[in-house]
Amino acid sequence: MESLQASHENRKIIRPPDSILPEEEISEDGKAVTEAEYWEKYYNHPVFSYEWNNGYLEEKPVTDYAGFLMYWWFAEYTGKSFRRMGISSVPACFPAFSSG
Repeated sequence: MESLQASHENRKIIRPPDSILPEEEISEDGKAVTEAEYWEKYYNHPVFSYEWNNGYLEEKPVTDYAGFLMYWWFAEYTGKSFRRMGISSVPACFPAFSSG
């Protein structure tokens, strides 16, 4: 379990510095929790996106540029396919961002 905790401490997550977040909104990345506690308190956290990994919370990073490009390619491909089939409108499914 020590090696698992050491690997948690060496991960880099890009997020706003804790100093600019309100005190009650500081990330709990690396905190030891039960799976039941994760589902109850952290799965739908309003500020941070967490995953449960072997008893520890992991903050999920925002998508990177490669993920954005893959999404954009898929949206373009789908739109072109729909137009080719004579379907003129494509439903929009862009993610919404909150400013806080």
